[in-house]
Amino acid sequence: MDFLLEKMIENSIIVTGIIVLVLAARLLLKKAPRSFSYALWFLVLIRILCPVTVQGIYSILPEQVESNVNTTVSMLQETPTEWMRQKVVPIDRFSELGESKGATAYSDNASDVKADDSTETFVWNQREGGERAMSAEISLYDIFGTVWAVGFVLLCIYLIVNMILAHRRLRDAIPIGNNVYKSDAVANSLVCGLLHPHIYVNPGICRTNMDCIMEHEGCHIHRRDYIVKPMAFLIFSLNWFNPVVWVAYWLMMKDMEMSCDEKVMKKLGGAAKKEYSYLLLTMAQKEERRFQQTPAFGGMIVKQRIRNVLSYKRPAALTLVIAVLVIGVCGCSVFSSPGETEENTGITRRADKETHYVEQKSSLSCYDGALYGTSKKILHSMASGHLQDMEGNMYFFADAPEIKKNVYYEVATYALRFDGETTKKIELPWSEDVAKYANKKKMYVQERFFGRDGKLYQRYTSYNRRYRSDETDKSMESLYPVGVCLIQIDMKTNEWKEISLPKMPDNESGKGVTQPAITVLKNGNLIITNFSSIHGIYSPEGKKLRDLEKGKTYLPGDGEYFAITYDKKYKSKSIEVYREDTGEKKNELMLTDVQEGFSDKEQARVCYESGCFYIVCSKGIYRAETDAKEFTLVVDPVRDKTFTLGKAENYPQAMYIDAEKEEFYVVFYSETISEGHEFICSYKKREQ
Repeated sequence: MDFLLEKMIENSIIVTGIIVLVLAARLLLKKAPRSFSYALWFLVLIRILCPVTVQGIYSILPEQVESNVNTTVSMLQETPTEWMRQKVVPIDRFSELGESKGATAYSDNASDVKADDSTETFVWNQREGGERAMSAEISLYDIFGTVWAVGFVLLCIYLIVNMILAHRRLRDAIPIGNNVYKSDAVANSLVCGLLHPHIYVNPGICRTNMDCIMEHEGCHIHRRDYIVKPMAFLIFSLNWFNPVVWVAYWLMMKDMEMSCDEKVMKKLGGAAKKEYSYLLLTMAQKEERRFQQTPAFGGMIVKQRIRNVLSYKRPAALTLVIAVLVIGVCGCSVFSSPGETEENTGITRRADKETHYVEQKSSLSCYDGALYGTSKKILHSMASGHLQDMEGNMYFFADAPEIKKNVYYEVATYALRFDGETTKKIELPWSEDVAKYANKKKMYVQERFFGRDGKLYQRYTSYNRRYRSDETDKSMESLYPVGVCLIQIDMKTNEWKEISLPKMPDNESGKGVTQPAITVLKNGNLIITNFSSIHGIYSPEGKKLRDLEKGKTYLPGDGEYFAITYDKKYKSKSIEVYREDTGEKKNELMLTDVQEGFSDKEQARVCYESGCFYIVCSKGIYRAETDAKEFTLVVDPVRDKTFTLGKAENYPQAMYIDAEKEEFYVVFYSETISEGHEFICSYKKREQ
């Protein structure tokens, strides 16, 4: 049902564009017979019923408009509570960890949603198995679907009741021959009956006017207008919420009547113009003000019909040729979509256009301590808490600091593991010992990551004193980092040890040391960089093996490492590929075209997995092998109708990849909600 509603909304927006096209075409057909204008409206009806298109040179909608259509459709799939202001406390923002200021309320019941009034923090809790439990499960999509269904049913009832009442009013009609009946219930004349249509006339109509009426109503019967009119009403009712379609319906009925008038003039000749026009005027004075669903002679827009009758003349051959061409062009544009060319695919080729991805707000952002097997208030930062190991498993780490006499202490780390199918709590036997070691050195965890050697690493910062829950801005000035520690953990054997690091230089203020960025290669060596003098590859014993260039971000690979270069605006410029053993440069992929049109804040996040680079940005998710020269667009926000991916205000922070299934999990940060908000979206292939 959701899929059908999605297609209906998308088609309604596209149909609006088609109606605008038809209105423009009607202006070109002003001197052509009205039957051509009438025929144009059948393109709209067919497109509403059959939204399928074929690949062509051009389309009714340009690609950018189709992107906006997809965004509108996806917005209706969001839940109202997802638009509430949310605030996630990052793991390294110690100033917000106090119980009175930044502590987030959690529940032992994983299906509850609570809010801390002091911080206006709304918390998503989770059920076992990774299903999301929300306080408001009704989405705007559901609300729209219900309202649409009610409106459509009411219009169907109106149509049926209208036709039943018409038949009841006419059941006492008296036949007078030639399929014609007379009835006092008819103001002028009309055609009624779906299976066996009859002409009904008012008994007061004189015989001199009967020929014109018979020709007009006979034209309606010949063209099956008695079926077209109610069916058009029913089809347009599918988009009853769109006022433009009702304008189209009114104009279609107008063209129906005027085209019948022209058929009568063509048969009776110009001598009948005055008589026919006078008859239209006479019938208009008797017209019933009822929204009937049967073709009628008196009908609508009498003034325009009279002018059309009086000005009628047989069309020239050139006019007919132009009219046919206009209808042909409109038909091609309505039922075709633009083909894939290098010009309209951006700077890269697209992946298989038949492979579609489904975006879903993931339930993997687990905040509830109950899922981790603890009732303690947990601290969770997505960007550093969601990690992927070498086997493709995703881990969700959470810390539970303890406060004793207003002083924060490391206590334990909790974790869930997601294998692509299920989420399970895992035991961390090393957790308490590592926490005791950290407390002894006055350290707090700053970062977690899996190295390409398969080990888990936790980077700690030690401070000159312990952090307190009652810190003020003034007291924070006396808190500064004095050291950096890297702990290596083997998740299979649960053994851990401290890795030797070079001495960190002092920071610019001269108080405390700088914080490094650390990456672990497959051979166990470390890439350590910071904003000062430390740029190089080091052994696990702390020995420097090779210098590296400053101003680059380094990623580990399989026997390779990669350097992301930046331009003057600190936007990713290229990816350089180096051999891990010798440092020899092997390849370079340019990224400038990927980021063309980006705002100053936008970034392209680069990841590596299973011999391929992956880029996530507002244009989509790209893939390229390490020896390639171009990227392939895998997840296309336009084609796949994504709501989050493709929006410039949603900044991707990290991406985790299931290379075998080619599925993606992207951590986003958005500034559209108060003080920023982190969340995860998954991208999985749609089942065909």
